[in-house]
Amino acid sequence: MFAIIAALLLYEARFGTAAVERVTSAMSPGIDWIGRWLPLFYVPSLVTLPLALQALPGALLFKVFGLLCCGWVASLLFAAFVTVRIRAVTNVELLPVPPAPKPPGFSDANRAGWALALAASSLGLLAAPPALAHAAGAAFMLSATVCGFLAGSATPAVVQKVLHPLITTGLVANGAAWLLGLCSGAGYDSVLRAYLTKGKAGAALGAGDFLMAFLHSVILSFGFRVFAQRQLMRRHFAEIMGCVLSSSFVGMALSCVLGTALALPPQLSLALAPRSVTVALALPIASMLGASSHASLTAAAVMFTGLLGANFAQPMLTAAGFRDPVVRGLATAASAHGLGTAALAAKEPEALPMAALAYATMGVTSSLLVTLPQMRALLGAMAGM
Repeated sequence: MFAIIAALLLYEARFGTAAVERVTSAMSPGIDWIGRWLPLFYVPSLVTLPLALQALPGALLFKVFGLLCCGWVASLLFAAFVTVRIRAVTNVELLPVPPAPKPPGFSDANRAGWALALAASSLGLLAAPPALAHAAGAAFMLSATVCGFLAGSATPAVVQKVLHPLITTGLVANGAAWLLGLCSGAGYDSVLRAYLTKGKAGAALGAGDFLMAFLHSVILSFGFRVFAQRQLMRRHFAEIMGCVLSSSFVGMALSCVLGTALALPPQLSLALAPRSVTVALALPIASMLGASSHASLTAAAVMFTGLLGANFAQPMLTAAGFRDPVVRGLATAASAHGLGTAALAAKEPEALPMAALAYATMGVTSSLLVTLPQMRALLGAMAGM
């Protein structure tokens, strides 16, 4: 992503703005397609969230739930407040941000096509020989997940304020997993494990693996979106870096402090520390903090935090009086990583470039902070080690 931004900046410096705009224009159909389907590619880890939560006793689960909710609210408002304060100190005036067009809705042809795919894959489950049972199940779960996303996206706006399309997608996919497990005899848990295997121990890839494969393209597309707002980024550079750097530390420290206050075991608090960082970097961060044995909890915490951000970040920021896209994009990504960023693609596309940049740099800065022995010791002490 950063390489794309750098290459476009160099190309513009060498050949001019008109030339680089021809390049970005040529890429825009693909970028628009990705933006339209973007939230769907973050769903698989959300669908398998029940598996990660099963290992926790009820009492601990309640405390973890409370920590994640309180921690997310505090991280969101802290990031927004810091951004505003840095702007006041640096005396940067917020210029009007041109509204970005929202991704077009899905057509009847989209819905009919995937409904047909779901029906065909359901019939395929009945006719598939044992050797093709996994492929048939993957096709059914993929169709069900996409149909859930299309159904969630078609609900009225007033419903989406309470029930984000991502939640609808997760509920539909879990319902399909339960039904498939019941009909096949494999069981609900087994179907969810086959849904997202990541190829571990040679396991066949599932529907979730197929969807998550698009995340590589998503991150690359963010490079073009950030470049399109390069003037805005330069103007608000101090706010971006100040928000990301402070949020990286405060987010992890807050998890440890709240964990201690709730009497959580220190390792659990440290496993929850990188809750605001994308899963790919949260897991190694938790490992460096000595909480690798709770990797499933770390992944679940990240996904639940993202779900909170996707569903509630925009109304909470509005209620708190933060209305400009710079603050909203930075605060959402700094508190809710990729899922929060994905939610902005449909709701507030003009804030998406800010969120995309914060989403990427948040993971980088959090990882770099934890490589410092002093930081690891400090977080460990806050967690009660």
